[in-house]
Amino acid sequence: MADEQLGDDERDDEGEGQKRRVDGERPLASPEDRDEADDAAEGGTVTVLTKASITEANTAYAQGGVASVWSVDDSFESHVEDTPRAGAGLCDRAAVESIVHDGPAGVSEPIRLGTRFTRLEHGSENEYDLGREGGHSHRRVLNAQDLTGQEIMRALTEAARRNPRREAPQE
Repeated sequence: MADEQLGDDERDDEGEGQKRRVDGERPLASPEDRDEADDAAEGGTVTVLTKASITEANTAYAQGGVASVWSVDDSFESHVEDTPRAGAGLCDRAAVESIVHDGPAGVSEPIRLGTRFTRLEHGSENEYDLGREGGHSHRRVLNAQDLTGQEIMRALTEAARRNPRREAPQE
């Protein structure tokens, strides 16, 4: 599928007919692309386990951001090339390619569940203030100020508590 056949907010990076949103919203997905926890909760209860309290987790202490191809100015190929350079060559190429290509969908799920990444001050609701960190050649890091992990934990915990088939520990 050529880019010309896609809507203004879609892109087919690999020429495989895989549509992906480029305006900061969830990638365009098939109906079967649903939250795995929701799928599991249909047949039983999903329980969130932690060592102590729900807020005492490594994720809550993560300050950086989440790198993903999120802008029309970026590409999967560029992110795949940047990653081994930033990782001092200690990266498995196949793993990098898989993770980078799954990145937009992986980032979209916490957004769908309520994660509030930092947005551009004068941008639309779908425009994030993408950072450029480490070995990245493009601005592709989504963050929530310096509290990214805490914000992701907040959103995931609230989502778990909203679903009656999920159990999340209390504070």
